[in-house]
Amino acid sequence: IPECCAGFYGDACLLCPGNYNSPCNNRGQCVDKMSGNGTCLCKANFKGTACELCADDDHYGENCTEVCSCIHGECENGPSGNGKCKPDTCKLGFTGDNCDTHINPCGPDLDNCHAHAQCDNANNVIQCICNAGYEGNGMDCIPINPCMQPNRGGCHSEAKCTYISAGRNLCECEVNWTGDGYVCVPVDNCLLPFYGGCDPYASCIYTNPGQNICECRDGFEGNGLQCIPIDSCQINNGDCHSHVSY
Repeated sequence: IPECCAGFYGDACLLCPGNYNSPCNNRGQCVDKMSGNGTCLCKANFKGTACELCADDDHYGENCTEVCSCIHGECENGPSGNGKCKPDTCKLGFTGDNCDTHINPCGPDLDNCHAHAQCDNANNVIQCICNAGYEGNGMDCIPINPCMQPNRGGCHSEAKCTYISAGRNLCECEVNWTGDGYVCVPVDNCLLPFYGGCDPYASCIYTNPGQNICECRDGFEGNGLQCIPIDSCQINNGDCHSHVSY
């Protein structure tokens, strides 16, 4: 009896989200085999198409049980995070790994900084630092477009990255792909309720993401979208002997 190996799903035996050696990143159970749809049933504390995120955004660590120490910034969360603030995400007036250290005011020198920069006089050196989500020398600051960065804002290779505001973006899987934008998997029409548009008496065969072909099963004929029973008595007399009625 044909069957997919563990970690693969659907009639086409597609790879479960994650990778070959660790479906669902070993943080959940993939609904695999030919009867499965590739969904990851994540363990407690995890979420995401491939269970690649912590269920709580302020948690981090291998088991997503550690609480972020970042105070006035954006936490480096998730299973591979360190719980500290992401670089250049401290709110105005704060600095440090956890964005919990107040920056001393610079007096009139603050007027020289860009509107999207803050003044810092740490170690008695006055300098302007662009705010989180901006880059520049502090005198001139321009918004950072994550979609233009090498990692495309963390979006999957088959996802669209949309710029929202300085340092912020949205990831959405492309047509014929599904997921949370950070992880995208191919759409298998044969696993959807409309069964790829195939007739109930046809086999739906996955070819590419969002694409399939339909083939009538044995005993039926047609284009796969419509299949009718074959009357074998109308073909070579059903292979009956010449002296046998049919």
